[in-house]
Amino acid sequence: MQQALFHERYSWSLRIWHWLTFIIVAALIATVLVSDTFLDGQHTRFIVSTATERKGAVLTPDQTKEVVITLRQTIWKWHTYLGYVLGGLFAFRLLLEFFQTKEERFVRKFKKGFAASKQAADKKEGKHYFIVKIIYALFYILLTTIVITGLLMAFYDDDPAMSKETFHDIKEIHEKCYYILLVFLLIHLGGVIKAEFGKDKNIISRMVHGRKE
Repeated sequence: MQQALFHERYSWSLRIWHWLTFIIVAALIATVLVSDTFLDGQHTRFIVSTATERKGAVLTPDQTKEVVITLRQTIWKWHTYLGYVLGGLFAFRLLLEFFQTKEERFVRKFKKGFAASKQAADKKEGKHYFIVKIIYALFYILLTTIVITGLLMAFYDDDPAMSKETFHDIKEIHEKCYYILLVFLLIHLGGVIKAEFGKDKNIISRMVHGRKE
C-alpha cells in the first residue's frame, strides 16, 4: 500500500522545479536569518567598531550604525533578487500544471490522497498520504502569499500609491509567512529523512531520476 501511494513518478520538469525552488527558498531564508541575527543589534555594531579599531580607524556611533545598515541593505538586495527568481519559478509551476500528465497533476494526486484515506486497506497509510497532500497544498498557498506580498513590496516601496500602513501590513504578512515556511522546510526535511530510512527507501533518489518503482 505504501509503495503504491508514495512511490510516484515525477517528470523531469517538476524535478528541476523542485530542486531549484528548494535552493532559492533556502537562500531566501538564509538572508532573513543573517539579517535578523548577525547583522542586527548592538552586538553587530560592537563587532564592526572593534574590527575598525584594530585597523587604526575610529568610527563614531553613527558611522558604525551606517556601516551595519549598509550591510543589511546589501543582504536585502540579494533577498529581493532571489525573490524575483522565486516569482519566476512560481509562475513556471503554475504553467507546468497544464502540461503535466493527468497522473502527475497536483489536483489528481490530491484526489488520490482523499480516496486513499477512505478506501485504502491500510487506513493509517491512506490517511498519512492524504495529510502529506494537504501539507503540500498549504505549502502552495504559503508560496503564493509570499510571492504576491514580496512583489508588492518590491514594486511599491517608497511609492505614494501605497500608504505606509498598508506597506507595513503587507510586510508583516510576508515576514510571518517566511517563518512558517522555515517550519515547513524543517518538517519536510524531517519527513523525507524519516521516510528514506523507513518504509520509503530511495524517496530522495526518485526525486532525482524520476522513475516510479
